[in-house]
Amino acid sequence: MDVDLQALTRGDNTAWNGFVSRYTPLLYASVQRTLSRYVPNTGRDDILDIVQEVYVRLTKDRFRLLRRFDASRARLSTWLAVIAHSVTIDHVRKRRLRTQPISSESPAPGAVSQDPAPGEGLDIPPDLLSDRQRVVLRLFFDYDMDVREIADFLGISPQTVRSTKHKGLVKLRKFFKAKEGKE
Repeated sequence: MDVDLQALTRGDNTAWNGFVSRYTPLLYASVQRTLSRYVPNTGRDDILDIVQEVYVRLTKDRFRLLRRFDASRARLSTWLAVIAHSVTIDHVRKRRLRTQPISSESPAPGAVSQDPAPGEGLDIPPDLLSDRQRVVLRLFFDYDMDVREIADFLGISPQTVRSTKHKGLVKLRKFFKAKEGKE
């Protein structure tokens, strides 16, 4: 059974019901496989919630994502599995952020806020970075969030995130270059 994506994106209920019936098992398996790597013993309800989020993404902005599907680049099932993987990773990241509060406080000089690998503890003066710069850099590097995710999380514009990140990195480079010259 081929899926008529044009009918689907026009809002045809029969096409949508056929699409959901056909691809829900694939999406469920993809979400379950990805989630099991990061959150063992995840329940069926959590998996179904993420599958629902995949469908929300596919239909968002008048089916924008479905309209972008290109059959010459991949099979629809492969493309949907990639989207399901991406949505699952986003879910895991958000879950981590909810369970691991992000502090904008600076550690005391020489202290480390997390358990880093040997040699990763940095001695940064507490007043070098602004609170916003510290939080943006931490979200970017420690939590592997992209600019859009950080902007949404902090309720600021993506341009503000880019600018804040840039200014923080400039300060850090300048500080470590000066420190390197003293040693």
